[in-house]
Order: sequence, then structure tokens, then C-alpha cells
Amino acid sequence: MADTGGYELGPLLGGRTLPWLGLQALAATTVAATVAMTAVWWRRRDSGGAVRLAVLLAGGLLFIPWALSWGLLLP
Repeated sequence: MADTGGYELGPLLGGRTLPWLGLQALAATTVAATVAMTAVWWRRRDSGGAVRLAVLLAGGLLFIPWALSWGLLLP
């Protein structure tokens, strides 16, 4: 990549570098955990731990548009 002045970040797999694929995998895991946490929160919304789950759920829901804007959740 010396002719473009860019940096070599490692091998490519499907046109993406391995670190980027790792970030995409972490983003997908975060979304899956948010979906699972939504189900748990829905069942426990009357118990004492519902506030903590709601705060975590809010963070997960805010993560989704941020990850979409960075292209982490795009195939």
C-alpha cells in the first residue's frame, strides 16, 4: 500500500480487515444481548432489579443507532 500512502491493517476477509470483523462481531453480540435483556426486563418489570435492567436496556438501545452510523451492523 505504499503507492496510496495508506496503512496496512492486516489480512482481508471478505473485503474487511480482521479487526473490523471483530468489532462487527462484538456489535452483533451487543445487539443480541440487548434483545435477550429486553425479554428479561419484560418479565421482571415489577421486581426490584427492573431499574438496573432498564438502564442497561437504554444503553443497548442507544448503541444500535450509533453502531449503524459507523456501519458496524451492516453486512
